[in-house]
Amino acid sequence: MSLERAILFKYLRSEELEELQDDIGIVEVKKGEIIFNENDEGSHMFIIDTGEVEILKNIGDDKVVVLAVLDEGQYFGEMAIIDQSKRSATARAVKDSTLRTLSSHVLFDPQKSSPLIANKILRALLEVFAFRLRENNVIVSSLVR
Repeated sequence: MSLERAILFKYLRSEELEELQDDIGIVEVKKGEIIFNENDEGSHMFIIDTGEVEILKNIGDDKVVVLAVLDEGQYFGEMAIIDQSKRSATARAVKDSTLRTLSSHVLFDPQKSSPLIANKILRALLEVFAFRLRENNVIVSSLVR
């Protein structure tokens, strides 16, 4: 998958994406491999280049629920870099996957990256946050009834 097709970069022009190339890492993970665990520190988010990743939440008593299954072009791990908290869930590869990494400094350090690029990435992040929140509102509403 080309990065131009990633949801996170949908507002970037090709020149702006080119500017980011030095800040985007690459990680290969095998099926079943843990990418990060709930409560880990986080300084990077991940964009799925190829493969599939599931987001898992421990709900106690050795019970784990799958919160989401994500595939090419989608991203995860953004919450820890936005609020500088520990990881709120575990991420595990469902298939062999190639992931791109993006450091928090791209979004929040104007000395190391373009504020315009950061603004465009944050806009895409906010749109997905709003979508996810609306989905969760529907789920919670159905549980209350």
